[in-house]
Amino acid sequence: MGFPANGVSATDKPYKFLIYGRTGWIGGVLGRLCQAQSIEFAYGSGRLENRASLEADLAAVQPSHVFNAAGVTGRPNVDWCESHKVETIRTNVVGTLTLADVCREKGLVLINYATGCIFEYDSGHPLGSGIGFKEEDSANFVGSFYSKTKAMVEELLKNYDNVCTLRVRMPISSDLSNPRNFITKITRYEKVVNIPNSMTILDELLPISIEMAKRNLTGIWNFTNPGVVSHNEILEMYREYIDPNFTWKNFTLEEQAKVIVAPRSNNELDASKLKQEFPELLPIKESLINRKFTWHPNCKHITIWGKHLRMGSLLVTEDPILVMHGGISGKWFFLTGGEGRVWRTGENCEHNNLQELFENDRTDWLVMCNGLACALIGAHAKSWVEELLKNYDNVCTLRVRMPISSDLSNPRNFITKITRYEKVVNIPNSMTILDELLPISIEMAKRNLTGIWNFTNPGVVSHNEILEMYREYIDPNFTWKNFTLEEQAKVIVAPRSNNELDASKLKQEFPELLPIKESLIKYVFKPNQKTAEA
Repeated sequence: MGFPANGVSATDKPYKFLIYGRTGWIGGVLGRLCQAQSIEFAYGSGRLENRASLEADLAAVQPSHVFNAAGVTGRPNVDWCESHKVETIRTNVVGTLTLADVCREKGLVLINYATGCIFEYDSGHPLGSGIGFKEEDSANFVGSFYSKTKAMVEELLKNYDNVCTLRVRMPISSDLSNPRNFITKITRYEKVVNIPNSMTILDELLPISIEMAKRNLTGIWNFTNPGVVSHNEILEMYREYIDPNFTWKNFTLEEQAKVIVAPRSNNELDASKLKQEFPELLPIKESLINRKFTWHPNCKHITIWGKHLRMGSLLVTEDPILVMHGGISGKWFFLTGGEGRVWRTGENCEHNNLQELFENDRTDWLVMCNGLACALIGAHAKSWVEELLKNYDNVCTLRVRMPISSDLSNPRNFITKITRYEKVVNIPNSMTILDELLPISIEMAKRNLTGIWNFTNPGVVSHNEILEMYREYIDPNFTWKNFTLEEQAKVIVAPRSNNELDASKLKQEFPELLPIKESLIKYVFKPNQKTAEA
């Protein structure tokens, strides 16, 4: 189901998200995801139960969509809600309904992070049967006051056609330091039960929630990975990937009941509706391994060389949950140096002989070399490196061309360069939109992809076409002059490369990859248009 009232689309106006839950786990990650995707966002300052303060937030921010990641879950756990019922009602029921109503009045979609802990296995959905609760099923678990309030508010929200209710369960992320992480919790318990449950891998599903907002999807969604995983299966993975000496003890539900205040929900949710909308969604156990355990810093590291250089700095900020930087101690390595030298956190590392470096430090590397397809100074060395790297089946070589980002102040940005030139040639070329493609490079690492990849957006765009967009979106008074390749040759030392790279291999792996001109508008010019107008 979609909600068209706010009329937001890629051609109407830029996305701008208003997020409630700044100090919370999900709310904090949402903000970082927006930053990574160059989506303008703001955190709400109003209290959810205060209608006037919510209306003031909407008036000040003028969002395209609203996200509610605020709520009371209790500290250290839901037992807190049993003795703080009024506070729980105020936020989980009154606050959520008030926000939904204000958003409905303004014609805005509300993405509401709810819970799937409102069900328990029953005769129609037996443990181990594979029969999960569907979106249209009504809650059957009210054992805890927390679950009772969540079930009540979900039922009431069915009357709001602008609300997208996401049933989150036992959320997990790659951040094992977070005490709200389900894995962190159970590794710290003295004893655990062992029951298969549906769970939510935030690293995979929170980006999907942003896409759901863009599609204006509404209604109830079981927001979990397909399938179930038990406590013991997770702890076995933890022992395999993180701590080989880890041990744990089990106890029964009856024994658990003696040490907790309120019963806990155990169930399987049917995620087929979400899977149909997002076919790439991984089963829970596969997602745990791909998104969680293989990325934990105790297991395998990402090392970024070139932290203070352009792409290196972008990679550091791209995914603060996953990306680390440091020495040659890790599993995946991003090299973003140039001129035949490798740079590590801005300091020259005297590794001129890359072949020797690879022989001495044989690991699963992912190499990013800036401008492999260009004929600038150092390009001969880069073509030599690429040829050598063909012998390494553990290397993923990404051919970047004329890199562009939404940061028009960066002197390395191709757009920034040509807007400052006295004259430019006008030749169609393949180019790389970093805002779109750097996140893809991280996903390629997660998939352990190797070999050579033309790392550009599909198609070509000429210098003049880019400058025409610049004039249309940024500076209506901008002018430029062209000159020929022969005239250019008189004022430069080395010839420049002009070519089109076939990006069909990358497009096949990532079907969502935009053509170069569409990507320029979405990731570069439209985000900067508002800044220019302001």
